[in-house]
Amino acid sequence: MDFFTVEVWTAKTLTHFHVLIVIDLSKRRVEIARISDRPQGAWVQHVLRRQFDEFDGLLRNHKYLIHDRDPLFTKSMIEMLAWAGGKSVKLPPESPKLNAKIERFFRTLKRWLRLSCLIPTEARNQERLNEFQIWYNQYREHGEHPAHTPNEQLAGIERNPDPFTQ
Repeated sequence: MDFFTVEVWTAKTLTHFHVLIVIDLSKRRVEIARISDRPQGAWVQHVLRRQFDEFDGLLRNHKYLIHDRDPLFTKSMIEMLAWAGGKSVKLPPESPKLNAKIERFFRTLKRWLRLSCLIPTEARNQERLNEFQIWYNQYREHGEHPAHTPNEQLAGIERNPDPFTQ
């Protein structure tokens, strides 16, 4: 779980929006959890509660949440995580290589946004983030799960080998 920022033209000025991303590392499934121009600890806690929802949360059967030392990851959030059966794993300061999967995802996402959005408005950025999430989870094959998208990996779908490559 981590944040990155995007610049968006609003009615008055250029504003920085914080995008909260959650990745299931075992399946490489991504969820763009929330977007806000003023994130707060309670907001992050609410998002986390949704992610650990026992019916449809992305992290529902996971034990660990890896995150950096952002002050938005509050003590009450960590307590709520423990109540849900999870454990908070804080990364050491200034250690992006320990969170390489999400950093690489950010790089890919920022490139996608930069190449596809001429005028970055709030509505357009939200639309492009939703499109990217669908593409990343349903169509993009991942190197660690050859010939499988995250959704196929989650569902346990085995693809038939391509008859033209054998």
